[in-house]
Amino acid sequence: MDDVKEVDADTRQGLRILADSTKLKGTEGVARRLNKAAESGTEADYQQAETIFDSLPVDKRQTIKVTAETKAETIRLTNEKRKEAADNKPKPVEPTLDAKDELDALKEEMQQAIKG
Repeated sequence: MDDVKEVDADTRQGLRILADSTKLKGTEGVARRLNKAAESGTEADYQQAETIFDSLPVDKRQTIKVTAETKAETIRLTNEKRKEAADNKPKPVEPTLDAKDELDALKEEMQQAIKG
């Protein structure tokens, strides 16, 4: 049985972005083919998607390209912000006393208040 060649995860994500951008520009058939290639991840589906996308008029491809690049940049920046937020997450404050110590301290304060 032949091994099926697959495209990498970044290419698959790029295909999804391109499919979304293509669908927004009124070319649903091409978008479906791009989505299929993204979902299957096979080199054969990728080649078919590339061929059908390349058959679009140059001006439509250029418009789709601008939309896809904008979306990809937005995703990249969002991922960076999420990573920064996760790296800079404040650490929880460690209590200086455990519960027993706190109760003992409170009990002592109350006894001193009663004595007066």
